[in-house]
Amino acid sequence: MEEEVDSDGQKYRTAVSYDEHMSSHFHSWKEDFTEKPERFTETIKRCKKYGLLERCKYVPSRLATEEEMMVYHTKELIDILEKSQFLPLEEMRKLSRLYDYLYFHKDIYNNARLALGCTIDLVEQVVTGKVLNGFAIVRPPGHHAMSNEFNGYCYLNNVATAAKLAIKNHGLKRILILDWDVHHGQGIQYCFYDNPNVLYISIHKYLDGKEWPYLRESDYDHTGEAAGVGFNVNIPLNVVSIYLI
Repeated sequence: MEEEVDSDGQKYRTAVSYDEHMSSHFHSWKEDFTEKPERFTETIKRCKKYGLLERCKYVPSRLATEEEMMVYHTKELIDILEKSQFLPLEEMRKLSRLYDYLYFHKDIYNNARLALGCTIDLVEQVVTGKVLNGFAIVRPPGHHAMSNEFNGYCYLNNVATAAKLAIKNHGLKRILILDWDVHHGQGIQYCFYDNPNVLYISIHKYLDGKEWPYLRESDYDHTGEAAGVGFNVNIPLNVVSIYLI
């Protein structure tokens, strides 16, 4: 399939997907929490400043369906997320304490579904050849989310779900997920640990196990299991250097 063209007849090389509603993702009882709206709004502001967004094909945002969410996550987990939006503040706080580095708020269900829907459709644009590459500017993030547990700012695993759908819908045999983050994306690792069709590479701060999420399986010698041996590559960083120029 040929790449699509813009109004001037130029071929699109890059797609972008985002939704301004994601700026409502915030910690309602701890405003200085690290996972804050600025993580989304400042990215959009900078892209606009340099005229990057108008050079890309915009992929409209949408809410992921329950069927799509269940490609990786359990129905029980999705039900908790859906019901959380209607809880009084104190009940949200109690629910948050059941998980590691997480909070709930009235828009969280739709925010999480928007982030996943954007990611799925952006991957679809690339896989079907309509663009060469793409950038999903989404919050909340997803790589710590596991099939049956929210974790570390993450509710739905956007990348893992989009990859699973690409395999399911297009029969892809070779997918590379490069996860470059301060923390190890254990949710993606768990999802594909025995899958030889997905090469997962994570570059993360480890500090000999003293960095969150404090998992032994975040180390270099966890390389996959069964048919997936060799397809999980952890690059744990044990020394942090600061260079002043």
